[in-house]
Amino acid sequence: MKKQIGILAHISSLPNDYDIGTLGRESYRFIDILSKNNINIWQILPINPTEKDHSPYSSVCSFAGNLSFIDFEEFLENNLISKEELDNLKRKDDTSFESEESLEYKKSLLRKIFTKTTLDEDFQNFTEKNKFWLEDYALFLSLQEKLNEKLFYNWPTDIAKKELCNPIIKELLEEENELNYHKFTQYIFFKQYMKLKNYANSKGVKIFGDLPIYVSKNSSDVWGDQDIFLLDSDMQPKLKAGVPPDYFSEDGQAWGNPVYDWENNKTNVLSWWIQRIKYSLELFDLVRIDHFRGLESFWVIPKDDETAINGWWEKCYGDELFQKLKEELGEDLPIIAEDLGEITPEVIALRDKYKLPGMKILAFAYDGNENNPYLPKNCEENSISYIGTHDNNTLIGWKNEILNRDDKEEINRILSALNINSMDEFENALINTLIETKSKISIISIQDILLHDENYRMNIPGVAQGNWTYRMNMDELNEDMIKIKREKI
Repeated sequence: MKKQIGILAHISSLPNDYDIGTLGRESYRFIDILSKNNINIWQILPINPTEKDHSPYSSVCSFAGNLSFIDFEEFLENNLISKEELDNLKRKDDTSFESEESLEYKKSLLRKIFTKTTLDEDFQNFTEKNKFWLEDYALFLSLQEKLNEKLFYNWPTDIAKKELCNPIIKELLEEENELNYHKFTQYIFFKQYMKLKNYANSKGVKIFGDLPIYVSKNSSDVWGDQDIFLLDSDMQPKLKAGVPPDYFSEDGQAWGNPVYDWENNKTNVLSWWIQRIKYSLELFDLVRIDHFRGLESFWVIPKDDETAINGWWEKCYGDELFQKLKEELGEDLPIIAEDLGEITPEVIALRDKYKLPGMKILAFAYDGNENNPYLPKNCEENSISYIGTHDNNTLIGWKNEILNRDDKEEINRILSALNINSMDEFENALINTLIETKSKISIISIQDILLHDENYRMNIPGVAQGNWTYRMNMDELNEDMIKIKREKI
């Protein structure tokens, strides 16, 4: 099997004149650059709407697209907005990232565009195909606006419990234009997105997407399908999702997401998951399931606990899920298992039974243990190898961490393992080592291609503020950006 090389760069990180990367010309240019350099895969983070912290792993809907990524230049070309309106979207300085005000302005432009647009057969086909999530999404956002309350569990009880006979809901259902507006914004997003994906595929580039295992508790997913989540009478999680204490966190992590009610409603949970994965595979050529081990067994935490210490494992039905997927989609599922952290033999058995590639992170490899599964020599072919993911420090940032520790034994161990004489050779040595692993796919983050330091990290797990806002500079997006050892790629 021919080795495939990918670049990890979220859409939001691409440079343009505006405050966030879009599905517009910068994405097409990026695809052209990947194709020219024989890069086969573009890995992105989840494309769902984000909340105030910009995290793509926390969304009001796990099926919807992020309106921030819509390319508004298209509407100028179609005379649906003015040049002045488009110019108002331009970022004010090099450090700005999309604000709440900017997003609201984009929504106001979309409302204007909506009023000027005839909802044709293409729109009707989109809404019909996606009604399984789009109806709840549109009604959910409309209720948020009408009730002036973002949190659905604070709505009047019968509305929060989605009793369609409630007069407010009945009134909204009759206000076709209001619901159609929210459907229209998704129609625009996915029309632009699928055009971009098709362009990427025509250039020999696959889109590698990301599927968070849990959904936000305040989402149209939970409000619309309350029976598949373990909720109390106040629509709050009876138990919270998270991970147990480990080497990196003595308290573990209490995420707060509701867990799926596998025990009492397995059939519906399985149906929902199958629908979600099949939907994702229409959007992406490859899909990574984040926190894959949660489909074998998952850590649950008492709802009032602030840490994960008092949690316990609950069994899941991932085997049945993947068996049904294999029956419907075939033997070779284009799914990658994010199998990082404390992984049990049962999780490995589930991953291997369905031939799902796991992940290998070189940043975790050089601890002196020859049996370390992340060492390049221990990377099996059916895996995806990285120097680091969006949750890791950058390559230069990692190097600086090593040098700052000034641990001569650690430095000598790394120099020996990489067969280099000086830490000055660290960057090229790691990238070459990554490319030469047996893994069938190797992914390099855009920050490492551009040799950015720790100040350019995408995310620092456990830190609430300042994440997810990494942007490339305009002059970095050029035809020679991926020239590091191009002969090896």
